[in-house]
Amino acid sequence: MKFQIAFLIIFIPFITFAQIPESTPTIGLKAYYSFDNCDATDDTGNDVDGQLFGLLDCNCGVNGMALEFDGVDDYVTFTSDTLFDVNTIFDDDDFTVSFYYKSYDNSPRISLVSKSANCTDDVGLEIRQQSAQNTVLTEIGENVAFNEELSSELDPDHCWHHYVLTRDNRLISTYIDGELASQVTSNSVIDLSNSAPLSISNSPCIGVDGTSRFRGLIDELAIYDEPLTFLQIREMYLRPDEIGTRDTILFEGNSIQTWLTPTCATSFNWSPTTGVSDPTIPNPILSPEVTTTYTLDMTDDAGCTTRDTVFINVIDPEDLDCDNIFLPKAFTPDGDGLNDQYGISNPIAIFDFQSFDIYSRWGGRVFSAETQFDQWDGTNRGRELNPGIYVYQLRYTCNGEKRKKSGSITLIK
Repeated sequence: MKFQIAFLIIFIPFITFAQIPESTPTIGLKAYYSFDNCDATDDTGNDVDGQLFGLLDCNCGVNGMALEFDGVDDYVTFTSDTLFDVNTIFDDDDFTVSFYYKSYDNSPRISLVSKSANCTDDVGLEIRQQSAQNTVLTEIGENVAFNEELSSELDPDHCWHHYVLTRDNRLISTYIDGELASQVTSNSVIDLSNSAPLSISNSPCIGVDGTSRFRGLIDELAIYDEPLTFLQIREMYLRPDEIGTRDTILFEGNSIQTWLTPTCATSFNWSPTTGVSDPTIPNPILSPEVTTTYTLDMTDDAGCTTRDTVFINVIDPEDLDCDNIFLPKAFTPDGDGLNDQYGISNPIAIFDFQSFDIYSRWGGRVFSAETQFDQWDGTNRGRELNPGIYVYQLRYTCNGEKRKKSGSITLIK
């Protein structure tokens, strides 16, 4: 008996993620817009392309180029006749929307992203900046009676903001610059179904309730059909306009070369200028003589200024003598920002740490450190302790010998 075998060949379209940053998750990704070519082409290959209206331009973005809106008649809408329609995930499914934006406008209410048919029935999705409050307002509604609002605070020292909205069943969350900003659990899953397409700067509320079109830059728009986790959102944050050189320790007489994360700034100002090789360049050499917090103001061509700091702890090599460990006699945890915490004054001198515990005068342990750098805030299990005398006990190894150091602490309020 002869058998004939038929081979069924299924052609699967090849999807490339070449333009997507490595830190951006691709599982569940349904549409991605880099805007690098000054258009709204879907870079995932799902062909969910956006349509541009007005005379949109492009400018320096967080990764490549960003789409620039004039605040007058520029906007983008996303519709699709392909097998996947990006608008369908905003019905009652789980989803994530992620994008970066930089606003050049201080109007009271500015439309960022919208999927609403009109401005009066509270049906759909509205993401708007409220300039006076320095917040982003997210409105999600199924009808007038069934809707939720989330207000997310913005960092005033940032020009670029990374906004992420997730819905995981009834849990709705917003994230700003890699951190959870607001969260609410709705009574049931809100159905966002309406006839309007997803759009940027094209809310039906424009000109109705004081909302204006967006003027500024939008970059790296990503849409998922599942909720990203907090860890995924934190890892995908590109951290634009930051001092890449983090807080560090420097021996007296040494220097450190600074570097920045990707920035669109064209003007730089470091302060204080003492110990800075050139305070007007992005990556000077820092040579502080004493412990210093340096501040960098980065300003782009539109006049938007981002501020970041780096702390350089300058130490004397003699402070690394593990035979001389210093602990204060008292501290004042009263919330005034001065001497509010208690710990080892020169923890860097301890290379082989065993334990650091603090006890009440009755022998009850009120604090236990995991490392020599941990500090006590004067509480125990979230409860503020009374002023008085406490006892510390430190165990560590110095030059191959086990050491034990103990003494008293005065908690003052």
